Amino acid sequence: MVIASFADDKVWTERARALIVRDLYPRLAYEGQFVSIAGASAGSGFLQRIAHIDAVVQTGPGVSVTVEEKIVRRKYDCFAIESHSNLERGEQDGWIFNSTADMLIYAFGIDHGLECWVMPLPALRRWFIGRMSTFRIHDVANGWGGQAVYHTRVYLVPIRMVSCQKSQFILKW
Repeated sequence: MVIASFADDKVWTERARALIVRDLYPRLAYEGQFVSIAGASAGSGFLQRIAHIDAVVQTGPGVSVTVEEKIVRRKYDCFAIESHSNLERGEQDGWIFNSTADMLIYAFGIDHGLECWVMPLPALRRWFIGRMSTFRIHDVANGWGGQAVYHTRVYLVPIRMVSCQKSQFILKW
């Protein structure tokens, strides 16, 4: 069993997130207006940990949406939809249930950048909940120093099956 390394994943994810901030948010934002949330303050930390919000994007005059980002290192033909952030707690506390974001950006690492899928998170949630029992479950060991500390449960959902509106963007390093 491979144990996901938080430290290694964090370095790669920060690089990928910088690409999203540089190239995708300006495309989605009205007059380029967005705020990428960094957990340095109590309010920002709350938005990230409790509300599962990574950015706020202005989409028109006086109108904004919140964004949850999911970034993975490799390209797959499925979205890994998280139902349990920490399986040992036994609660359905994954982002699909707990994120208050309006929009999801799901980014896959590709050879020269990222393949990003953007979709309305509430619509994805409604679609997923009605079908979740039909998808394959995968439990991921997470930890530090090669030791598993907790497990995350995800459902592997083929991209082609997701019927809510979604847009694809390719970003280059």
